[in-house]
Amino acid sequence: MNHLRSRPPEGATPVDSPGRPEVLSLEAACEKARSLVQEALRARPGWRPPPFDPRVYAELLGVAVSYTEEPVAWDAILLPAGGSCESFRIVCNAAVRSCRRMAFSLAHEIA
Repeated sequence: MNHLRSRPPEGATPVDSPGRPEVLSLEAACEKARSLVQEALRARPGWRPPPFDPRVYAELLGVAVSYTEEPVAWDAILLPAGGSCESFRIVCNAAVRSCRRMAFSLAHEIA
């Protein structure tokens, strides 16, 4: 069952989407996520998630992932790459000891 609406509920803020002003932020994000999963499956034919590896999605999106050994107060952070707001990189805190937490933080920054 598709829980997404074709029309926004009353009071909802539509996303600025040329030609589709009725698209909600949630719907647009879900469509983009589904498209990215399909692209990942085409790029890696033998890969059958779950588990989902956010590094695969970062690679497909052209987002560099690096790790810091510096003491920081965050698990991961999204930054512009090379001073450009058109490309991004994600820096992960290498002190995070849980692989699941690191994967969650990376996925959060991708989203």
